[in-house]
Amino acid sequence: MSGANDSWEVFVGALDVECAAMATLAQHARALTEALIGNDLERMETARRAVEEARIAHQSALGRRRAMQQRGFGSRTLAQVVGYAPRALRPRLQQRVSELAVGAAGLAISNNNNKALIAQGMRRLVRIAQIAQAAQDHELGTYQRRRRRDSGGSFLVSSKA
Repeated sequence: MSGANDSWEVFVGALDVECAAMATLAQHARALTEALIGNDLERMETARRAVEEARIAHQSALGRRRAMQQRGFGSRTLAQVVGYAPRALRPRLQQRVSELAVGAAGLAISNNNNKALIAQGMRRLVRIAQIAQAAQDHELGTYQRRRRRDSGGSFLVSSKA
């Protein structure tokens, strides 16, 4: 690593912050999933804001770590950088790399679930709008107004009766 601010300890700290930010993001993404399943609009909006804040925090931590990695190691991957780490730090770095990989996979699953739940909700809204439109256009035809022959008044008759 080059520069006074780019020591191995600082790099490990940046990786720790990135892992913590990803864990927080994953936690908020799961909370959004639960809110979507529960169909609770207030919880959905609160969870959505929390996910957005956690996403920005994670992107910031990721950017800091990648900038430090690029200054010290150019285009080498994180796994390659861990191979250059001092022997005492290697196990901790390997654990963090593993946490990032598992966290990224879990986050991808949560995001896909959330997208599917949102799409399902949109399909339900479209279906409700179609039913409301059909009712407005009298396509349902459950009740019709009939005129009485003898008194000239009218009454409702169900087509199902």
